[in-house]
Amino acid sequence: MNALLLLLVIGCDSKSDGVDTPTGPDTGAPVDADGDGFTSAEDCDDADAAVFPDAIEACNETDDDCDGEIDEGVQSAWYPDNDSDGFGNADDGVMACEAPSGFVADGSDCDDSTAAVNPDAMERCDDIDNDCDGTIDEDDATDGSTWYADGDGDGFGDPAASAAGCDAPVGHVADATDCDDTDGSVHPGATEVPGNGDDDDCVDGDALLVVYVADRFSGDVHALDRNTGAELWRVSGLGAMIGVARSGDGSLWVTDYDGGNLVEIAADGSEPRPVVGGLRTPHALWYDAASETVLIADSGNGAVLEYDPATGTTTSLLSGLRYPIGVFRYPGAEVVFVTFRSSTDLLAYDTATGTSIRHTLPATGDAISPSDLGGGLVISSAAGTGLFHFDITTGAVTTLIRDLPEGYGSCIDPAGSGYLVGLHNSAEILSIDSATWSASTFSTAVTTPWQCTHNLPADADGDGHLSWAVGGPDCDDEDATVHPGSGC
Repeated sequence: MNALLLLLVIGCDSKSDGVDTPTGPDTGAPVDADGDGFTSAEDCDDADAAVFPDAIEACNETDDDCDGEIDEGVQSAWYPDNDSDGFGNADDGVMACEAPSGFVADGSDCDDSTAAVNPDAMERCDDIDNDCDGTIDEDDATDGSTWYADGDGDGFGDPAASAAGCDAPVGHVADATDCDDTDGSVHPGATEVPGNGDDDDCVDGDALLVVYVADRFSGDVHALDRNTGAELWRVSGLGAMIGVARSGDGSLWVTDYDGGNLVEIAADGSEPRPVVGGLRTPHALWYDAASETVLIADSGNGAVLEYDPATGTTTSLLSGLRYPIGVFRYPGAEVVFVTFRSSTDLLAYDTATGTSIRHTLPATGDAISPSDLGGGLVISSAAGTGLFHFDITTGAVTTLIRDLPEGYGSCIDPAGSGYLVGLHNSAEILSIDSATWSASTFSTAVTTPWQCTHNLPADADGDGHLSWAVGGPDCDDEDATVHPGSGC
């Protein structure tokens, strides 16, 4: 009786909470069929040990963590790739565990209808953003052009100043052949202006080498191409010409021997005009590149004068001389060298101290030029039929070449080492090679050639030292690293 009552009491307690909890067949414990630590009451799939609360959600179309959501937070974005270029349209993306057919993981295509437009494409000049970077036809477009700055507006560009792009930037052109983009008159196809110091047509690489020669009796001044000897232009009707010099800006200075004038001529041979009058048989000239003045051997007045083009004034440096016919001064120096028709003297006169030294030449001297041998002068002599070298350090005089009949006028040869000498009696200008002291004909374009000069610049290499060709100390005016104190 008591045992039966106890069983009834236990049976009533097991159902007192109203929940039918499965129990084991023998023990009555809650069931965990898949052995994942969660009972069937807690587990949303007690037949799969990988599915239980707090499980890591996997992309498998299953609610792995029993939170009521499937594949949350583990799906990938996929984008339709309609043009099959490997890049999809971000506007039509979907989330999925695997890429649907025709979809890709990249959604950066800016035009999914054209395979040639995508982030890996090369930008082209076609008004399309080919590489999807937000910019159309940018400067690095593969079929873009190189444009060159046209600073002087002549239609020809500077090869050293370029920019890339589909369209020309403002102030740029497609041409890259201008040799001076600061001067609109200098470009390919321009007319070469002899003697202005510019390579006007951008053909020669350097300015055209020009030799200027005074014709003693015709009253002409000739500009000759040094490479060919051909006449480039002439100025006529100026009276008997003897001396000629050229300034840094290209202006020419010539002596109207019979008229007693110093005449200025523009670099292109135009606008001849007397600038100094009252001279008496003015002979040779020399242009001082440092002071930018013209020295005049005024033979009839027995004087050496200095004309300043900047002020238009003329100053007497020497007077009381007897027929001075040649004159020279190193740029910016005080000593003036003079030759004479009436004697074999070479006068060295110091204008600062008033002292002078007279040296003796083998014959009367005429035109004076700087020497390419260094530290000296080269003097032409019609009476001596040759060229003499004067060493300014020792005073020694050396005969360089003979058999140059009536070689009155001379100058350095701008084409190389040597000198040009005009033969008064044979309408011939000779080129004298200073390495071999051999002579060859340069030109026969001038009937009675006298003094000559050239258009070599005063400082071609820009090192601040004047060239020996204008009397300066620079022994190599084509190399800026060679100058006084460094190789000279």
